[in-house]
Amino acid sequence: METVARRVRRAGPSAEGGKGQVDAMNVEIVTQLMAAVGADVTPEEFDQTFESLNVDSLALAEISARAEERYGVVIEGKLTAETTPAQLGAFLGEHASVTKG
Repeated sequence: METVARRVRRAGPSAEGGKGQVDAMNVEIVTQLMAAVGADVTPEEFDQTFESLNVDSLALAEISARAEERYGVVIEGKLTAETTPAQLGAFLGEHASVTKG
């Protein structure tokens, strides 16, 4: 059975230019990470900043911790109020460990 992290790694990043577009697997992972901290986001909102989605710094720190724990990706300090869920998804796709999941 293929792990989520392996599927993310295989899918890779798909952000293009300034408009972050992520594949379905990255959308699922980002949506789950955000829901775990009480931040519901739809794929249509992936190009909005965390600030505009009312995701505060504490939630961003929790998302960072969960991403590291689940996928082996250290993103602490890389998420800011100006980051978008699409950018997070692209970063996870680019850096996810195939041994985590």
